[in-house]
Amino acid sequence: MDRTLEIIQDGEPLLHFECAATLSALQRRQLAQLDQRLDQGFELDGERIGCPDRDQRVRFVIGQLLHVLQRGEAPAVRGLCTWLGQRVPELSAIRIHTRAEELEVELDYGPGAGSDV
Repeated sequence: MDRTLEIIQDGEPLLHFECAATLSALQRRQLAQLDQRLDQGFELDGERIGCPDRDQRVRFVIGQLLHVLQRGEAPAVRGLCTWLGQRVPELSAIRIHTRAEELEVELDYGPGAGSDV
């Protein structure tokens, strides 16, 4: 069964990403490189995270996804969606809500489940 990842902003579908069951060698290398960069740590919400857990990685990747979506960087969007589809297979939708000057993100892990980021 094919899985999809939906990105919805303010109730409007923004992106429908097919999560491929098999990846090319290049895609696998790119995901491994992203994992290696995440392993080195990153800044999240003004705090340095040296040894990020899965949830922190997801939050960071989604933050990066929001940036590249705004800039219209299609290859980066595909790469980050591929990472999410492979590393968080239960994630079915990312719902973005615009609140004044800020974005609120809700993650949908399937029917009836959601989580704010």
